[in-house]
Amino acid sequence: MDRSAFSISTTACARASSDAMAAKLHFHSRLVFWLKILLPVLALAILSTLFLFARRIDVTGLLPYAQNEIDQLAADPRLTAPKYSGVTSDGAKVTVSATTARPGKDPKSPVTAVDVTALYEATSGETLTLHGKAGTFDLTGGLMNLTGDVVATTPDGYKMTSDEMSSSLKQSVLTADHHVVVLAPFGRIDAGAMRLSGPPGAHLLVFNQGVRLVYNPKN
Repeated sequence: MDRSAFSISTTACARASSDAMAAKLHFHSRLVFWLKILLPVLALAILSTLFLFARRIDVTGLLPYAQNEIDQLAADPRLTAPKYSGVTSDGAKVTVSATTARPGKDPKSPVTAVDVTALYEATSGETLTLHGKAGTFDLTGGLMNLTGDVVATTPDGYKMTSDEMSSSLKQSVLTADHHVVVLAPFGRIDAGAMRLSGPPGAHLLVFNQGVRLVYNPKN
C-alpha cells in the first residue's frame, strides 16, 4: 500500500472526527444558550398562572370584627388570667390569681376581679386557700376583699364560708364581718364575725357576735 494514500486516508478520518466533535459542541452551546432563555420565561409563566388562579381571600369581612374587638377593649380594658405574688411581713408567700381583672378608673381606685383564688404558704409548709366569685384589690393599702360564696380552707380540715371576707396582702390576716360558718374536725361553729391572724400553721382564730358551737366528739 502506498504510504501517501495511507496518510491521506488518516488525515481525512481525523478531519471527519474533528468536524463531528465541532458540530456536537456547537449543538451543545446552542442548546445551553436557548435553555438560559427559555427556562426563566417558563418560570415566569408558571408564577403568572399561580397568581391568576390563586384563591382570593376577602379580608374586608374580617375587619369589622377586629375593629369591634379593639373598640370593646378600649371601652372596657381588662386582663385575662392575671396573677399576683408577694410576701407578708411574717414570711408567708401570697399568690393571687383570677379569671379576669379590670383596673380602676384611676390609680387610687381598687382593681376588680372575677373568680379569685388566693393561696397563703408559710415557710413551714402549711397553707391557707381562699376562693370567691368576685374580688376587689387595694394594692396601695394591701387589702383584698372577696365576695360571693367565699370559702377558706386549710389542709388540717378547717373550712370557713361566708358571703364576704377580707384578707391582707401584707400580713396573714383574714376577717369576716358577716355570718360565717366554720366546719372543723371537732364540729361546727356559727358566728356573726371572725378574725384569723398569724401565718398558716400558727393561726389565732377568734369568733364573736353570737357564737354557737356544735361539738361532735370522735368515737
